[in-house]
Amino acid sequence: MIVKTTLEQRFWDKVNKTATCWLWTGSVTKSGGYGQLARNHKQGPIRANRLSYELAYGTFNKELCVLHKCDTPACVNPEHLFLGTRANNNLDRATKGRTANAVLNPSKVMGLRQSSGKSHKVLAKELGVARSTVSRAINGTCWRHV
Repeated sequence: MIVKTTLEQRFWDKVNKTATCWLWTGSVTKSGGYGQLARNHKQGPIRANRLSYELAYGTFNKELCVLHKCDTPACVNPEHLFLGTRANNNLDRATKGRTANAVLNPSKVMGLRQSSGKSHKVLAKELGVARSTVSRAINGTCWRHV
């Protein structure tokens, strides 16, 4: 006999409640270490923090991000989670130094845009960021205000 478990049951099986954070012990994303949980073969995985927020507070606009007050990607404690826009999320990450763009500043971006002869790959290695970060800064996809 096959016993089917609900998404919620599978979620709680992977939560380790500590005195502060509730840590996700299941699968995590390759970038960032955020918890994720498989839904079914037709839907991709759902982030554990999004599911935790929904279980605690109900459904929400799926275009919103679920951010962490505690800055612990594996945390699924709903008291540590809050909703924000993509812009809120980007600002929160940059403020906490959790994004490659936090390495860049206006001066470095101007230097990148004025550099000639070096490939984006070489520039990225020098700064310790992804090549795509350098490309976006040079092309103005990000750091438009500089």
